[in-house]
Amino acid sequence: MKRLVLLSLALLTFSIANAQIANGRIGNGNITIAGTEWTDVYGIDFNNDGILEFRLSDFSGIEGNQVNAYISYNWTEGGNNVVSDPEVWDYAAVLASGQVVDANSTFGGYGDATFQDLTTVPERIFVGFRILLADGVHYGWAEAVVSTSAADIVLNWVACSYNTTPNAPVTIGNTAAITYVETPTIHAYALGNNLLRVVTDGSVVMLYDISGRQLNTIPCNNEVTITMQQSGLYLVRVGSTTRKVMVY
Repeated sequence: MKRLVLLSLALLTFSIANAQIANGRIGNGNITIAGTEWTDVYGIDFNNDGILEFRLSDFSGIEGNQVNAYISYNWTEGGNNVVSDPEVWDYAAVLASGQVVDANSTFGGYGDATFQDLTTVPERIFVGFRILLADGVHYGWAEAVVSTSAADIVLNWVACSYNTTPNAPVTIGNTAAITYVETPTIHAYALGNNLLRVVTDGSVVMLYDISGRQLNTIPCNNEVTITMQQSGLYLVRVGSTTRKVMVY
């Protein structure tokens, strides 16, 4: 009995992992766009797997030849995309350090984007991105240094980063780890006889089996005792906080 209690207490340390900002790579890699495979092309590889999420190439644009200012990519609803100019869907927005890229950002490009006019922006620019990876949608940004001549605009892409937590926002220019404060607080522990006690300052407790299948949603006023159908390992979630507990 003591061993089961100790195991249950040890499992209280389980929580959602902190988000992490990961630095990607700008360089050559492979990418498939609209069914066409491109190998050893220049672009942005946010997760360093050799597969480019976005291709960067030359474009004959409004202000002459914009070198590496044309962005092309595989687009699907909710997939890869570029934060766009709010008035023109296929122009990438010129963003600044400190701006946030998240689900509320304007994503208007549908497979390609360029810039309306890079001759009037500061030397350093930032572009926001939405990236579809194996575990879901992520948000990121890339930095470029702009240089111009009489006929050419050249973008020197120097950095890119993304939030490794799906659907979590990212702040442009931030390359440090993000630590989320767990709120509300939650304590979950077994009482024996298949009883589970949850103490929390949240108002709703959600129960899941270990596979992640939701079992029940229970209103809670500070604490609640729940009778489980059988013993086993369960996930208890309140708001953004999750605990793993062994019920016996």
